[in-house]
Amino acid sequence: MACGHFGADQVSSIKTMKRWYDQNPMLFWVIVESKRKPAETRKRLVGYFCIIPIASETERRLRNGQLVGANLDASDIVRPRRSAAALYLAAVVAKGRKARGAALGHLHHHVTSYWDRKVPVIYSRPVTKDGFRVAERYGFTPVDEEARTLGDLFERHTNAPNG
Repeated sequence: MACGHFGADQVSSIKTMKRWYDQNPMLFWVIVESKRKPAETRKRLVGYFCIIPIASETERRLRNGQLVGANLDASDIVRPRRSAAALYLAAVVAKGRKARGAALGHLHHHVTSYWDRKVPVIYSRPVTKDGFRVAERYGFTPVDEEARTLGDLFERHTNAPNG
């Protein structure tokens, strides 16, 4: 799903994502559509998102351009119930308007739960026009003031509007 949406060069390998999952199984969230008929329920994957809590050294390397999200190592990821310096929004993919709304709603819930735990900033690197549009709509701004194109690192602080 991600390779078709973002392009294979923008997606981490399955092996890498399995290591991430072993470090923190709370990274990946799926959106499933259920259709019920008498005596039958059909389910299909219509979207997912990946939000990664990162340590302060990882945040520094990300901000300095020494690291991109697809190349995170499992050791860059904070384990569950540990304090994160920041969040990295690695992916949001959804098929159709209803799935997009569900993905963004659930994403907002998860981000808010981290902010309640005093995580001050979330980063993302939009690589599609739609991702860029959504990032700006939700108050993300470029880390580098002169950069404002696809693939650049964006940030949003907890005190920013559009929460």
